[in-house]
Amino acid sequence: MSSVSQHASGLQVEVFEGAESVQLPCRVEPSESDGSTAVWDQDDLRIPTVHVRQPDGDYLKDQNQCYRGRTAMMEDALQTGDLSLTLRKPTFTDSGTFTCTVRRLGEELHQEAVELQVKEAPAPVWLWVLVVPVVLVVLVIVAAVLYYRFKKKLTAVLPSETVEIREGVKSVLLPVKTQKRLHNVRVEWSRSDQRNIMIHVFENGQTEQQEDVYHGRTKMKADLQQTGDLSLTLRTPQLTDSGVYDCVVFRGGEKLLQKAVTLRVKESLMEEVEVADRAAFVLLPFKTAADLPAGSTVVWSRADKHGSVHEYQSGQNQSGRQNQEYLNRTEMNPDALRTGDLTLTLNCPRLGDSGVFICTVYSDEDEKIQKQKVLMLTVKGGFCF
Repeated sequence: MSSVSQHASGLQVEVFEGAESVQLPCRVEPSESDGSTAVWDQDDLRIPTVHVRQPDGDYLKDQNQCYRGRTAMMEDALQTGDLSLTLRKPTFTDSGTFTCTVRRLGEELHQEAVELQVKEAPAPVWLWVLVVPVVLVVLVIVAAVLYYRFKKKLTAVLPSETVEIREGVKSVLLPVKTQKRLHNVRVEWSRSDQRNIMIHVFENGQTEQQEDVYHGRTKMKADLQQTGDLSLTLRTPQLTDSGVYDCVVFRGGEKLLQKAVTLRVKESLMEEVEVADRAAFVLLPFKTAADLPAGSTVVWSRADKHGSVHEYQSGQNQSGRQNQEYLNRTEMNPDALRTGDLTLTLNCPRLGDSGVFICTVYSDEDEKIQKQKVLMLTVKGGFCF
């Protein structure tokens, strides 16, 4: 499709690239064209000749190679005066001023200019049908990404922190403090390394949705909304408590603050116990989490002796496999599994009792080691009354 318009500087023809052809109009009186030569030029080119029509036919010897096989004029153009040029397959490089000149015996009888503009073709309708939904999807995705980034900027992400302790301490503090105003917020502590299990939830001054393994072992300050202290206290930390703890603060579903705290619980170092001269007994301390499984077995042993020093099972002291050196000399709390106090009382300690004592807690089902502690006992000179 092409359009022709008249301007002060001459005719202007517009056509889309990809069109089959375009016509550059030029009409003169037949009296001027009959027996004359019509020349179409493009003055912007080094070889300007586009098409030449003589009385005996087309003369294309001097034609610019760019137009070879692409131009045509009507057979009776010189007789009718219609000297219009048809240009096939117009391209962007064809844009420019074309001049139609009529000459006879060296005399110029007529000349006029035609401005050709080849424009980029509009996308077909079928392409718009495909493109528009894609563009809309892209816009939705971009909007979602921008919204997510905007929301993320609103969330204060505090620097992560690592806390290291040794098993056996009474409690550990996972620190989170902020200066933000925290009215009407919900605080969630979870384990991101264990399917985000819920550790502690604080909302409206109450704790909710807590995983059983942490029941009764966690605590947060009641005035946290006023102080901004969101730290979590974890009681009787164990080796299995090692992991990544995430603290997230919400208000009405909007995330305000986030921090990750990595807890590393290491095995306790060997504890040393010394007995004063002439002591009646010595305590070998071992306190762990309360409410151990009822079927658990607790065995105190010596690394350098056969048999057990003391064995506790099903709420009773067992003496069947006890080393004779410790017969009737050891005791444990009858309620040891419930209280978690596995301390061994060794009566009338002797010099030969000096050495390494090991306390091991086995599960009832597969005798898997649940807990273990190593102590070094040193008995100084003395005797028992």
